[in-house]
Amino acid sequence: MSAFLHVRIHFIWSTAGREPLINPAWRDDLYGYLSGICENVGAKLLIAGGVPDHVHLYVSTDATHSIADMVNLLKSNSSRW
Repeated sequence: MSAFLHVRIHFIWSTAGREPLINPAWRDDLYGYLSGICENVGAKLLIAGGVPDHVHLYVSTDATHSIADMVNLLKSNSSRW
C-alpha cells in the first residue's frame, strides 16, 4: 500500500508597518516571483492575491516541507525582491 499526501496552506503576511508598499503595477510580477520560489522547492502556488499592504498565498506542498521553512523562504525572498 502506498500513501499520497499533499498539504495546502494559506499564507498571509503584511508589509512592514502595514505600509501600502505593494504597487498594483508590479504586483503580478511579485506573485510570479513567489510562484518560482515555490516551484524551486517542489511546491505549487495555487493562487495569489492581496492588497497594497498584505499578501495571500495558497500553496500546495508535500508533507516533507515544514511550514516554518516555507514561511521563512517566501517572506525572506519576497522582502528582498
